[in-house]
Amino acid sequence: MQIAETHGLLSHEHFTVDGTLLDAWASQKRVQPKDPAARTPSDDGDPKNPTVNFRRQRRTNETHESTTDPDARLARKSSGTASIVGYLGSVLMDNRHGRIVATDVRAPGYDSERDAAQNLHARKSRSAIDDRTTRHDGYAISQQQRKLVEESFGWGKVVGGLRKRHHRGQRRVDFVFRFVHAAPPRT
Repeated sequence: MQIAETHGLLSHEHFTVDGTLLDAWASQKRVQPKDPAARTPSDDGDPKNPTVNFRRQRRTNETHESTTDPDARLARKSSGTASIVGYLGSVLMDNRHGRIVATDVRAPGYDSERDAAQNLHARKSRSAIDDRTTRHDGYAISQQQRKLVEESFGWGKVVGGLRKRHHRGQRRVDFVFRFVHAAPPRT
């Protein structure tokens, strides 16, 4: 970030923070009650790959956790969609030049994307965007550049291997997410 800033490749006025869900290297079968006494053993006799029926069970992050990746959390993109076991990966992107300036990986939750945005914004120097900025054509062009964030997520998931993480633990997932977004190709 410092090199890009010294070469004048960062704008301090137009930026985007966006997040995406990352599948953890954990199975829905391994999301078990936190209380070991509440866990029901499988009746099929296969201890390594038991048959688990969790239909009609209420599973939340307060009552359940993944036994293979305790840092991962249950999350869904919207109401009525299936839950995944995963993380929230967020990026801060300079809209003017399309550069990813900072990344953040955390457990998904109701306020996680907002908290990540505040954390990422605090890493970048403050700017005062008011109607004097937003009324100009440059600001409208900057807003059109926001789609680059979604393109970086798509590239990261398809080419960069972020679709299904092969690492466990938030620290390792954060490292891989940051590494993949360090220099994604620009088309």
